[in-house]
Amino acid sequence: MRWNKLFLLFGAVLSGRAVAADCTVTSGANNGAGTLRKCLNNVVGAGDEITFSVATVTLTAALPAVPADVRIDGAGTVTIDGTATAGAMGLVLTDDDVVVGLHLEGFDSIGIYGDGDRIVVGEQGNGNELVNTGQGIVLTSTGAVADDLSIVDNVVGALTPGSEVHSYGIQVAFADDAEIRGNNVFAVDKTGASDGVGIAVTYSTNVTVEANIIGLLADGATAAGNEGAGIRVIESPSGTLLRNNVVSANGEDGVQITALSVGVQLIDNRIGTDTAGMTGVGNGGDGVRISASDDTIVERNVIADNSGSGVKMLNAQGGDWQSG
Repeated sequence: MRWNKLFLLFGAVLSGRAVAADCTVTSGANNGAGTLRKCLNNVVGAGDEITFSVATVTLTAALPAVPADVRIDGAGTVTIDGTATAGAMGLVLTDDDVVVGLHLEGFDSIGIYGDGDRIVVGEQGNGNELVNTGQGIVLTSTGAVADDLSIVDNVVGALTPGSEVHSYGIQVAFADDAEIRGNNVFAVDKTGASDGVGIAVTYSTNVTVEANIIGLLADGATAAGNEGAGIRVIESPSGTLLRNNVVSANGEDGVQITALSVGVQLIDNRIGTDTAGMTGVGNGGDGVRISASDDTIVERNVIADNSGSGVKMLNAQGGDWQSG
């Protein structure tokens, strides 16, 4: 049996196939044996998995990028603390990476950043938590359009002063075929005049934003508004679906659709109320603001108790409107 195993390993090396190199983080230190940094340098992709036997990883320098096709699973019990890293991102992902079950805090830049295809951040029942980061989760592409992205069941935000997520809670940009589902995004603060946004979809097609709670805590009733808009869609030419979200208590408009976005669908959302749609928890601006964007569909939503209009259209054409 020993010789058979050696032969299989030797054959895999000769054929050029990657050999799985799963790794367990056994040290919470910044560097050295058993650390997360060491695991990231050792894994080869091909479905490798990084798990943890420690509760906290304390970093003093930025981590290397995660190789393609690696799964990192904190099982909901692991904190990665970047407070002592200056200007660093937390995790940098590429094609086919999966990150679940982590708590990330203290990163001046972005908590989780992805540049590539088929990236997964959070799974149903096993999402991530992000607090005190420059931005929360950003998936994008610096080359061709990023394809097949998934951001599911994450919590982005904190109520403790000084621990908020800044600028954008979740952002998908330059992407096609993405889902943002089941997340709770709250208390994102402003660092500039046009940010403080819960969820942003920019320059993307075929993005579904569904069943998120934006601006309230997970109970669906307690106000914890983002300082800017709840959801913002910018210059996304087709296929954006906003469905069954709760978007309330945000400092500006509940939903902003702007800059030549086309065919955005808003269906079955509660905008300015609690999850049940019965108690007002209004946004600070309009419920829905549509600017320079055409053919928007607004159907079967509960839009109430916002400071501005229920639905406001500016330089927009076409569309289908049904209240209630």
